[in-house]
Amino acid sequence: MYVGNRMPFTDAFVEKDTNAVGKFVVDYGTDTSVVDITGFPGRSISKSADHKYALTLKNWDIYSANARQYGNEQWLGGIQANGIREAGIIGTDILSNRIVTFDYVNSRIYIVMFPDSYGKREHFQKYGFVAVRAEHFAPHQPGTENHDNNPMVKMVFDNGVDSAQALAFIDPGYDDKVQLNGVYDTNYTHVININQKYLSNLIAKGVQIRVDKSRFFTLDNVSAKPDTLFQCFFATKYQFNLVGENGETVIPYSTDECNVFLKVNAPGGAAAGGITTYSYPAAQFGGSILMDCDMVGFDPFKGLVWFLSDRAANAIVRPQNKQ
Repeated sequence: MYVGNRMPFTDAFVEKDTNAVGKFVVDYGTDTSVVDITGFPGRSISKSADHKYALTLKNWDIYSANARQYGNEQWLGGIQANGIREAGIIGTDILSNRIVTFDYVNSRIYIVMFPDSYGKREHFQKYGFVAVRAEHFAPHQPGTENHDNNPMVKMVFDNGVDSAQALAFIDPGYDDKVQLNGVYDTNYTHVININQKYLSNLIAKGVQIRVDKSRFFTLDNVSAKPDTLFQCFFATKYQFNLVGENGETVIPYSTDECNVFLKVNAPGGAAAGGITTYSYPAAQFGGSILMDCDMVGFDPFKGLVWFLSDRAANAIVRPQNKQ
């Protein structure tokens, strides 16, 4: 695995040409895998009549009889991520038939093809992972297009008296470094985006929020039409918590260590998808929070996301031993 601009990359070969190796973003925020045939330095990829390209993911499917996958052609704008030229995206049409674990410490991706033998709950728990239940996340059915197959986990905004719940979209392929006038702003080290529905719920709960629309931010992402982000300022320190599968608090971030932005559709442009199009309260987080973890595992077979993090370990309410 390579990490560029907080996004995980892996190698893939195109059309069984082992010399045509590209760097592909591994992204649970994309439903259909895509290939940018201009993203292979020094190689000329012949254009496919049906705009589909056979992919072989390097070292992913060594136990699989059929390692070939397919990606649709899409130009990604020549995106560079810390010197890594993006050649495509591996989406949930491929990812959601495997248990995939990102090791941010050692820059590795671990793949499990046989969930009945490996990737069991006890294997994760043995090493201290904490589970969060994910909605809209299940194995991909071959021959179909799952346009709502992205992991959404429960997030609670807690002001110490009341709380407001939303579903938070986990987006490893989302580079959430803030750019202001084309320059990275190092003050925004952790980012959570919320949609208008969630903002309205927070205000209805009496939370004092000021949305600064005097200037807007753009974030690096793979969308050709990035959405607009307005920063939210809170009158008092509050906390956003991910909720574990048993109701425990996991991965808490306070508003003084995590910057919150209202995400709205790009002015004059079609919605790029994501939380701005959801009819329910929703949030989104990407690389800045995920890279705080040692590892993050995605299990579509059980609908779970596993976090290995000191922050999660310190936050979890552990059962008491009974005498």
